[in-house]
Amino acid sequence: MKEYIELMLKQMADDFNRYSKSVALSYAEENKEVLNWNLGRMGCVEEYMNELARLMDVKLKYGYGFEVYEREEKREQEIKYRTVEIVKEG
Repeated sequence: MKEYIELMLKQMADDFNRYSKSVALSYAEENKEVLNWNLGRMGCVEEYMNELARLMDVKLKYGYGFEVYEREEKREQEIKYRTVEIVKEG
């Protein structure tokens, strides 16, 4: 059971990172509908992920990732998005 819960927390962290990147890209593309949907999903995942990490007595480390984004009418730019990773103690 413990391994299953650890895998679930890892999946939540992966989902958070994926939604966070999608939020940044949707913002860059000025796609408000997709932006709002991704923000909502990311918020839900973050809430459950933080609670599960707290119950497991596991620390989460937030940081930032970067993605190079190129839009046809604009030049290449670097997009910053939030990331999370599970901190293993010991």
